Amino acid sequence: MNGDQYSYFNSQSAAAGTDYKNAVSNAQSNPQGASVISGWTNLQYLAYGCIDTHNSRSWYSGTMDSYLSVFLQSLSSANWPGGQK
Repeated sequence: MNGDQYSYFNSQSAAAGTDYKNAVSNAQSNPQGASVISGWTNLQYLAYGCIDTHNSRSWYSGTMDSYLSVFLQSLSSANWPGGQK
């Protein structure tokens, strides 16, 4: 989440590398600002991209696949201690 994976994503495609680099920069400079996905902050965009990378091994460039969708659904429906999410 600190930009160390830029070379890896850029080797897959210049668009993925650029989107990842922008995501890191935006999360560092304005973590609570609105990201390219409506309803997500810059920090969420970066974090969810990193989570999705675990499954797909590629940067998601602003689109959600089924793995990330299931993860986010599980996250939102979890029975969190104290009732907090």
